[in-house]
Amino acid sequence: MMRRSLVSNAGQNESSGTVLLQPASIMARKRSTAQVFLGALCLLAFIPLVYKLPVSMPSPHLPRGVSDPLPLNTPSPPKVNRQSRRIASPLKSSNFFGGVIDEGVQAAVHNSEERAKLGLVQPTQLGGGDALQDEQGPHRKLLDGLGASDERWGGNWRSFFPGGQQEMFQCDRSSPLTDVCVLKGDIRVNLTSGEIVLYSRSPATPLGEEVIRPHPRKWQWDMIASSVTEFTIKSVAAGGAERMPCLKRNTAPGVLFSVGAFCGGVFHDFNEVYLPLFETTHTTGGDVVMLVSDLKGEWWWHDAPRRSFVGAMTRHPIKIIGRNFDTDNYVQGVECFDQLTVGLYQHTCMYDEFGGAESRWKARSDVKEFAPYVRKGLKIPDPGGVPARVFVPEGGVPVVGIAQRLSSRKLKNFIDILKIAKADGFKVVPIYFEHYSPEEAVKIMASLDVFVAVHGAGLSNICLMRPGGVVLQIMPYGEGGKRNVIGAEYKNFALAMDAEYLEWSVPAHDSTIKDQYNQTDKIVTSPELIWKFRGKDAMNIYHKQDVTMPEDMFRAYLHQIRRTLSLRARIAQES
Repeated sequence: MMRRSLVSNAGQNESSGTVLLQPASIMARKRSTAQVFLGALCLLAFIPLVYKLPVSMPSPHLPRGVSDPLPLNTPSPPKVNRQSRRIASPLKSSNFFGGVIDEGVQAAVHNSEERAKLGLVQPTQLGGGDALQDEQGPHRKLLDGLGASDERWGGNWRSFFPGGQQEMFQCDRSSPLTDVCVLKGDIRVNLTSGEIVLYSRSPATPLGEEVIRPHPRKWQWDMIASSVTEFTIKSVAAGGAERMPCLKRNTAPGVLFSVGAFCGGVFHDFNEVYLPLFETTHTTGGDVVMLVSDLKGEWWWHDAPRRSFVGAMTRHPIKIIGRNFDTDNYVQGVECFDQLTVGLYQHTCMYDEFGGAESRWKARSDVKEFAPYVRKGLKIPDPGGVPARVFVPEGGVPVVGIAQRLSSRKLKNFIDILKIAKADGFKVVPIYFEHYSPEEAVKIMASLDVFVAVHGAGLSNICLMRPGGVVLQIMPYGEGGKRNVIGAEYKNFALAMDAEYLEWSVPAHDSTIKDQYNQTDKIVTSPELIWKFRGKDAMNIYHKQDVTMPEDMFRAYLHQIRRTLSLRARIAQES
């Protein structure tokens, strides 16, 4: 009644030119409401200035796993044509060693790798091969994705690690084969310069520097010093250092390793990269970022990086130290990690000398699990129709793979050997590793029960077989036996795979060595003296022969192989 009366009176007085004032209580309520509304607006406007709340922006297209957005209006990491971006000059303002190796090392790599002999090796370029000139590269201001949230690296950052792990800056140099440094915390890596910094918040974390060459062959210091990049890892107090801004923050751990030294030779790739990398990272299930240094050329992958053995062990693009783009052609810069391992563990070393035999007693992984892990990473199904472990009962048809090299140490009667194996009831698979991609090698080796090959790097593929098979290594004249350790590494591969190991040493009359040298030459009559007094020449001398395996000798080995498979099948059935 009062509201209607007031309105009515107001209308009557407006018409007469007189304004009726409203009651004071109503005006007070309106003023209070307005003040609250204005106060809320001021508070909402002030909050972002105090707490630096992120402002909503369009989400750019970023590589998988990127959590930190690029600045507004900054283009997403572009895809580019790598070939059109290459220059030979080193990166500017960088202490990165581009992976150039001296002539002696280059020759050693070439001599040990069939691909090089086929002319597939490209010269190494200083600076990593595809560094960009300033005017060609995309200019971008990097955004530190942490921003004000860097404070989480204060008292609460431990909550980001399972089990509340502490900051860590620790290097293990106890192994005669390899050094490994492990970092946990706010870690930032400049992929183009190789700079690695841990910004420490904990007073318990040691500050200072550690120097490491991340390749598991440290006993051969001259080789490492000439072909493996030396990295300086710094631990600095976070409060007193300006942090490198992150282009990308990785939730997955990182592992940095070198493919320098003898890498490029198949044995060295398996022994010093693939198996140590598996040992170091297999517990991640592929959720790990690979950082590779000293890449000699794209040929090293033996296929596209995603289809390589390294690519099979990660779900992320592979980072190349010293380059501006990763293997998926995304721009590289400073990347941040919660955990980083620099160097590779090597308790699966397949040579016996320099601590290799002792290391295998401390294995952190099982070599027999390597092949299934790689097959899963390459999305190759397990071989159908065959058991996970070799099992050939009496009367079964064993599958034998017989390898033929395309350079030296060829089997001169290779075709005859294939026919003999087929006539003896084996299913025969001719193998030419030089023609195979990693994926093809994985598929072929998984199908075999038996593997026969003349001594050479291709025997490293033993670790791609199923466990429990049989391996026959044919040792060229003058090599192996008690004279030297040549060939022992492949025996170790076989034993690691629970395979029966057989070996046949070629006599001089079944080798082309008799045609290459005079019959009275010490090379023919006394190989042990050549190895003792001309050790640097001996490998090249005896590696450059071809061999013949007599048919009756090969049949005898086939019969022994069949008996071995049958015996193993009976033992498996009884157990």
